[in-house]
Amino acid sequence: ISRTVYNRQDVIMSFELTYAVQQLFIEVGREIRDHSKLSDGLLSTLNCVFGHPLLYALDLVDHGRVTEYECPSGRRAFTVRNHIRDWQQWKELYMSIYQQLLSCPSYVYTVLMKGDSSMCKHVLAMKMSQAMDCHVKKQISSKGLADLLCEGIDASV
Repeated sequence: ISRTVYNRQDVIMSFELTYAVQQLFIEVGREIRDHSKLSDGLLSTLNCVFGHPLLYALDLVDHGRVTEYECPSGRRAFTVRNHIRDWQQWKELYMSIYQQLLSCPSYVYTVLMKGDSSMCKHVLAMKMSQAMDCHVKKQISSKGLADLLCEGIDASV
């Protein structure tokens, strides 16, 4: 078993980057609320931070492919519908609001293999749609949410 040892500076930098990214999403929400669009400067900043997945994530958001499901207990999950041309079918990716790591090909290629971005287009679409408050919202029972998440687990295996 190998263990990764992180020094204090690495941990501090990780927290600082996480905070900076959260602030970017807050700024996205503010610009949408105040101006109904994102400024060129903010789009440029987002592109510098997230790279290539940003364009695909914004396309998913623009086409209404992000759905938030909430049950009476307040638990939430998101689906991001993605058209995969190679298979000529629709595929839905399920994620918990807190989940950062996916087994989707986009995550594996963009984040793990190339190291181009800190998140795949699906997680970025979820976070952008939350910041912009422009995703489909559906109420669902607790059992319905559990079934939805189990489907997602089965689909990703």
